[in-house]
Amino acid sequence: MNNPKERERGKVRVLLDRFKVNDSEVFSAVIDGLTAAGYDVEIARGFTLGGVLGEPVPQGDIITVYRKGQ
Repeated sequence: MNNPKERERGKVRVLLDRFKVNDSEVFSAVIDGLTAAGYDVEIARGFTLGGVLGEPVPQGDIITVYRKGQ
């Protein structure tokens, strides 16, 4: 459930953790494991300015983990 609009109405989520992952293989494994365990996960792509003419350069992804409430 990466999109807040996909959540059921009236359900609460509790923020557990927010962290950054720089490796794409680790990122995939973490997302798969957390979603399989029943956690809600939001993904924000991390960027820094640099590259050619100050273009955004990918630099890690930020994962926010929520526990589903009742």
